[in-house]
Amino acid sequence: MILILLIIAVCLILFPILLIGKYNVPTADDYSFGKGTHDVILNGGSLFSVLEASWNQMMKSYYKSQGTFSAVFLFTLQPAIFGEDYYALVPFIMLTALIAGLICFGFNFFRLFHTENLTKEKKQRNKWICGIVICVFVILCTQFLPSPVQGFYWYNGSVYYTFFFGLSLILYSLLIQLIVKEDGQKKIMLRVGIIFLCIMIAFGNLITSLTTAIILVSGTVFLIILKNRNWKQLILPLIVYGICFYISLSAPGFSARQKKFNEGVGVYRPGVWGTVLLSFQCAVTQLYQWNTIPVLALYLFLVPVLWGFVSEFKNSFRMPWLVTLYSFCLQASMNAPTYYAFADPGPGRIENIRFYAMVIMIVINIFYWEGWIMRKLKVSKTKPAQGLGLSFLLGVILVFVGGLALSEKPHPITSVSAYQSYRSGDAGLYKHVQRQRLEILKDPEIKDALLRDFPKKPYVLFFDDITYDPEDWRNQNMSGYYHKDSVRLMTHEEFEASLENK
Repeated sequence: MILILLIIAVCLILFPILLIGKYNVPTADDYSFGKGTHDVILNGGSLFSVLEASWNQMMKSYYKSQGTFSAVFLFTLQPAIFGEDYYALVPFIMLTALIAGLICFGFNFFRLFHTENLTKEKKQRNKWICGIVICVFVILCTQFLPSPVQGFYWYNGSVYYTFFFGLSLILYSLLIQLIVKEDGQKKIMLRVGIIFLCIMIAFGNLITSLTTAIILVSGTVFLIILKNRNWKQLILPLIVYGICFYISLSAPGFSARQKKFNEGVGVYRPGVWGTVLLSFQCAVTQLYQWNTIPVLALYLFLVPVLWGFVSEFKNSFRMPWLVTLYSFCLQASMNAPTYYAFADPGPGRIENIRFYAMVIMIVINIFYWEGWIMRKLKVSKTKPAQGLGLSFLLGVILVFVGGLALSEKPHPITSVSAYQSYRSGDAGLYKHVQRQRLEILKDPEIKDALLRDFPKKPYVLFFDDITYDPEDWRNQNMSGYYHKDSVRLMTHEEFEASLENK
């Protein structure tokens, strides 16, 4: 009953997020990375020609800006190159990747703790509990992330972080299956999938690739310490991942970007030890800022759910403090790349994946600590009563709603904000102005484009825009994409004059 209610709730909260996607528009680096492939499509090129342009952009970026091969390849395929209206697919793509990763991880993580043959009834019950946990993951990760627009709507930023984070969860799930499976034929297919994802993620964003490297190495060491012979299964993924990660990190483009940044005025870099200190300080701040009352309410809801779940396992759940310490260090490590390079936690798109990771690790800690407490108290196997569970859920809902009412966040949760923008007409006006812009941008007679500013900028849709300066990099990106001599925003006087001329 609880799972059914949660599935309905998840569908309801995802609907406005996807609905407002039809008003989504490209911006910023969507134009710079999509220019080559867009030109090919405009000239009637084949799919092979599009992929060739993607490859060329990928190689160019390796030497000039970054070594993230797989990420740059995906950057060039932003949906608007096939037609501006296809940009509405962006939230569908990002949510599919994230939710697929959460589902795979949610159903596979607990397999690490299965130490006995469960009956069919218990297996079914465990699947239902996993489903409840996954639903909570989805609610938390879609409603409370730091920047919804950079997480689900702006293609370049969301594919670089949210999409690759989803892939990393799928990789962890496949690695778990590789460790616990005995069927040799199935392991062949698993290895193929694992190697593919290792290559993709190692050439993705540095936050996710570094975290994955840490998990791969520490997981292997942990299995060796436990004298689990399955550690050998991780040798090939480690080798492949290590080679790809090294190639990515050694890209000339990264050195060029860092050198350019270091030449800036007043640049401060904390160094190695300064980075470690700032990373841990930031991790503490994130725990305080992101775990609001509604978020804590959902954790609270999982306490009795996982209590009944953990009783099925015979594991001793030793040293829970070590699990907590590892989780906190892993969270801190996700802050290190941006602090080392820029002495800053980074933009919202990076904060998003740190938030996803924090949510997952806190739930894992709740599960593990409950297992340890149950063993210490020598509690026998328990089965939560359905009526008690529903009553507890009602209480959590009251705390959740009350927490939202008391929240100091300037914007409501993602789905509420999306619905408000849709109902008020702000999202429709946003898209209407974009269509007016496209009429100018696609007019071959107009070489110097003057575009209207967006009068309304919906919270979940608007990330960035061009400026009044035609030399601004955002203006340059757009002008190159649409083959204009220049592009800039109209001043207020120019906009008033354009209305009079009509």
